Amino acid sequence: MFRTALEVQKGSIKISLQSKLVSIGSCFAQVMGDKLNYNKVKVLNNPFGTTFNPVSLRTLVINALEGTYDLSYVLNNEVWYAYELHSSHSSTQLDLLQTNVQKVFDDTRKALVDADILMITLGSAFVYQHIENKLVVNNCHKMPSSLFTKELLKPEEVIKNLMLLISTLRISNPKVKIIFTVSPVRHTKDTLPFNTISKSTLLLAVYEICRNYDFCEYFPAYELLMDDLRDYRFYDEDLIHPNKLAENYIWQKFSTAYFDSNLLSFTTKWDQLQKSLTHRPFHTKTSSYKNHLLKILNDLTALQTEFDVDVNKELLDLKDRLINS
Repeated sequence: MFRTALEVQKGSIKISLQSKLVSIGSCFAQVMGDKLNYNKVKVLNNPFGTTFNPVSLRTLVINALEGTYDLSYVLNNEVWYAYELHSSHSSTQLDLLQTNVQKVFDDTRKALVDADILMITLGSAFVYQHIENKLVVNNCHKMPSSLFTKELLKPEEVIKNLMLLISTLRISNPKVKIIFTVSPVRHTKDTLPFNTISKSTLLLAVYEICRNYDFCEYFPAYELLMDDLRDYRFYDEDLIHPNKLAENYIWQKFSTAYFDSNLLSFTTKWDQLQKSLTHRPFHTKTSSYKNHLLKILNDLTALQTEFDVDVNKELLDLKDRLINS
């Protein structure tokens, strides 16, 4: 009554417990990947770290597929970074960083070639280009702003980069399907008017991509926060990022749209079991608590048998708790 609910249509792409996914893009890609991991879906989650712009995403995916790791390294405050990667990929030793980077690209190539679904979350149509080497950087790593120029991509430029990414990927993996989303996180440093222009540019580009490729779909995470929830009580304290309540609402819409019936059934039972698993009473040396753990153990074993899912980590934890109860 007091909001405009957005009804998300069922997607033609289906995610199952057997699906293999890769999630890349903005920090919202990390959120979605974490939730997939939590629900026992196989996913390589944001291997390059947070990546906002489509030029960097295209470069990283193609480099991974082609096995090229000739990155631009920079030393800042005694720490080495790569302009092409997020600052989470860093080290005080250049050779160690290069070794880690090669593993990231090797692992990503293997995952992309084997993936059933690639999830791409676009964050911004703004790019920062290094003036000297003309490289569009993924992250400036707190280097002086005078080293870069800032530019807003045109919709056709975003489309071109996404099409290059898609065509290269489909050569290596013809079966892969792609779910696009635009991050609902607002880039207030761009100013709110330019953030709107940036998001609109991404939305226009994704619309054209999905209109022309039947293996690509768009999930409206951006619209769910901005138009459906549309209230600051669904934001974190920074008033920029969605809070847990909003993330869970968007996730529920996503799972309803893309999960097959078996995975939906599993997630319902898994969520209930997780609540029992995380319950820690004040007194753990009681017979009632031991019986509680035994019941969870039986339920977990039954779940493993029913859905053929790996819950060995949880089983080991439960057995340890039983020994110590």
